[in-house]
Amino acid sequence: MINLGFGGAKEIYAAALSAMVAGKSVQLEVVGTGCGGWGTTLQSIYILNQ
Repeated sequence: MINLGFGGAKEIYAAALSAMVAGKSVQLEVVGTGCGGWGTTLQSIYILNQ
């Protein structure tokens, strides 16, 4: 989940959409100690150059 209340959330959303359209792999960083399943808040996204 991308919480649009976080600073930079719109940029994270744009990066995710761009990566999807370009067929790129991504690495996701979630808030807290780990992924809790569906609805875990996304903190950052890294587009991998592979």
